[in-house]
Order: sequence, then structure tokens, then C-alpha cells
Amino acid sequence: MRHPFLFREAGDRRALQPPGRRLARPLRHRHDRGAARRHEGGRGSLVAQAAPAVPDAASPRRPSPGRAPQPRTDGGDDAQGGASASMSRSDSARAARQPTILYTLGALDIGGTEMRSLQLFTELRRRHPSLPIHLYVQSQRRGPLDAKFVDLGVSVIRGYTGWPALRHFWQVCRQVRPDIVHTCIGTTNGFMLFAAFLCGIPDRICHFSTTVDGRTSLVGRLKAQVGLLLARAFSTHLVGVADACRAQIWRPDGKWRTIYRGLAAEAPQAAAAGRAGRRRILVLARIHPQKNHLRPVPIFEALRRRAPDLPVILEYVGPGQEEHVDALRRRIAASPEAEWIELSGPTRTPLDTLRGADLLLLPSQWEGLPGVVLEALSVGTPVVASDLPGVREIAQRADGIRLVPTHAPDECWVDAIVAALAGPAREHVRASFAAAPAFHMETYVAGFEDLWGLPRTTHAASSQAAATRLRLPG
Repeated sequence: MRHPFLFREAGDRRALQPPGRRLARPLRHRHDRGAARRHEGGRGSLVAQAAPAVPDAASPRRPSPGRAPQPRTDGGDDAQGGASASMSRSDSARAARQPTILYTLGALDIGGTEMRSLQLFTELRRRHPSLPIHLYVQSQRRGPLDAKFVDLGVSVIRGYTGWPALRHFWQVCRQVRPDIVHTCIGTTNGFMLFAAFLCGIPDRICHFSTTVDGRTSLVGRLKAQVGLLLARAFSTHLVGVADACRAQIWRPDGKWRTIYRGLAAEAPQAAAAGRAGRRRILVLARIHPQKNHLRPVPIFEALRRRAPDLPVILEYVGPGQEEHVDALRRRIAASPEAEWIELSGPTRTPLDTLRGADLLLLPSQWEGLPGVVLEALSVGTPVVASDLPGVREIAQRADGIRLVPTHAPDECWVDAIVAALAGPAREHVRASFAAAPAFHMETYVAGFEDLWGLPRTTHAASSQAAATRLRLPG
């Protein structure tokens, strides 16, 4: 006897195919069936409704979720009625090709994955205004980006962490009935994809944002390994922000694709202006052990010992938990160079902050494809960063990055900083990034259009730039 969870609905006797069997079939061939099923019934209370996106005049109108297309009742003649019915069927068929996306994030805080997702949705909404997107967030707490996503017409669904999340996500999948589940929450992806498999979701995408999990406890590492095994078994596609992310998955080649994060290059006149007077070394990141937040202080002390007359300051910009911020404050207070170190907190305009810096310092313990490095290069700011696989992939395609082993002596970091401050002009760095199409917004969006089976579109450069200059809420 087959388990009832292996069927989409009660009474449906069609068993699911094994997870690996669906990969070879293009996504766009499976959207009609899912869209037709979504029109059979209404949404449940688990789904938080957002303001629907308004399609433009050239886009076919898609019926609201849970409502079947209504026939015209204007009393026209048979010919008009037949034409109307024909147009209704045509519009319905065209609308059915739009997949419903269920996208997952850990929280809607100001972070790399969250900001890139917001930029992606902004651009997709311009190109595909009627695309239905539901965002499952593993947090009951509202974050600073909640309103931004809701303004885009994305319905935000509040979820849970730990084992309760598995059952809750299964219930959400049963009610939303998406065509595609796209998970972006680390090794927890595997558990979510398992729940999606039980619900019969045809396309299950596991998206890796880092090259390592970073957990240190025995239980944490065990959960991570189980999550990776589930992701390998129950995903139809594996996606990474860098080629190096595939090292987490055993034999991923049959399902793997890399989609680099992208943004638009800054205009030359905007990137040329730096800050006059003192040189400014910027640490733009979360105050967190992953970012190695205490390490810049001894590096800066070594720089001041080598060049005591160099007018340079070290500035921290970014959010952080109270315990980590307090530890950083204590370390700065104990430094003999404390008067030259600033702790500024989060910024609403990261590109403007980078434009006013002479150098970006990123001594992270691990990363995926750090968006802050792309942003720095786009405005012409040179970068000194840990020699990590994702950063190395950027350095292979664009100038302006100097790599240093994470645990190298402070003097090695100082050598790289001095060389970067005397290195190529900002305009050269910006032009080099502009010539690297792998990190452009157009390439980034096209990768998701292919992944989700959407028609390929192009958009004006001004829209690309607008998508990357999102101002964060205060």
C-alpha cells in the first residue's frame, strides 16, 4: 500500500517519480498542470496575502490564486460570446505557463542573500509582472526588509525553525501548491526539499550561498550532513553562487549549475569621486565571527606601526548581534590606535559608503560569492580579502582584488593593503568589473529565467542600475 503523503491530493492514484527522474524535462513543460490545479480551490490561512502585482498592458492577465476565470456576462451576441470565450481560453493558457514560486529564506534581515533576493525579485517583477511569488521565512520576527518584499507583491509566509518547520512547510506546500520550491537556507534546504517531495512539488531547487556550512558542534555537523544527503536525494536542481559551492555535494554534476550574483556597473563619473583628506579603510559586513570581525584591528595596528604618518582610519559599517558588537567595542577600546577606528553601525546606502572608501577589507573565515566585493568593484574601490574560493572566482574575472590567506601574519595583510592603496586607479577597477559579464544583472536574471522556465527577456540598463541601488529602510 502506498503512503498517502506520496500523492498530491487524496484519491490521486498517480505516484511520484523518483526525484532524479525529472531533471531532464524542462521546467516550462510542467507549469500548465500545476496552474490548473491552483485554480481549483482557495488558499488557506497559512498564506499571508500581499498586494498583487499589476500587469502592464502587454502582459496577459492571470487569474487571482484560487479563482477560476469568469465568463463574460455583457449580453453580447453569439459571435461576440464565442470570440470572448476563445480569448478567455487563450489568455488562460498563456497565464497557465507562469509557474508559481515558493521561495525560502531564513529571515528578512539586511544580509547578502536577502539583499540579492530582493534585487532579483525587483528585476523579475519588472520583466514578469504577473509572476506569482510566495516567500517562506523561517522566522516569526519581522525584519527590516519585510516591507520591501511586500511592496513587490510578494506574499510573505511566517514559518519556524527546527523540527516544527518541517511539518509547517509541508502544510504550506499543500496549500500553496507551487510549481517550484526554491530553498536558500543552507543545509536546512535538504529537510525542506524532503517535505516538498512528499507534497509532490515537481521542481525542487536547492540553492547554496556559501562554500562551507560553518557549524562546529558535533550535533550541528551531523544535521548539516543529513541535510546535504537529503538535498542530493530530493532536489531536481542544485544551484550555487560560485563553482566552489559544489564541493559540499557528492557528485553534483548531473544537477548542478552556477548562477553568479549580479549587479550593474556604476557610471564612470559616479565611481571616480572618493573621499578627500584621510585615507579610509572600510570593513562593510555583519559584525559576526564568520566575518572575522576582530581581525581588522590588529591588522590596522600593524599598518600604523609601519606608517605612523599615514593619514588613514579604519571604519566598521554593518549590523551585528549585541554580544559581538560589545566584544568589538572592547577590542577597539584596548587598542593603542582606538582614536583612528570608527564603529558606525549599519548603512542605508552601501554603494555610497563604498564610493567614499579608499579600500575594502574583508578578512572573512568563509564566504560564498561575497556581494560586497562585487559592489566595491562596481564603484571602483579596490579590495583586500581572504583567499577564499568564491573571492578567487571574482579575482579571476575582474581586477582590483588582492588575496591574502585568512590566517596569514598581520604583516602580510599590511603588504597587500599598502600595494592596493598605491594600485590601479578607481576608473580602471570599475572598467574591469564592467567588462566581466558573469557578474552583471542581465546575466543574473537570465540564469533564474532559465532555471524557472520563464521566457527570456531583456531590460534597459537604467532598470538594472535601479535594481541594484535599493535604499535600505531606516
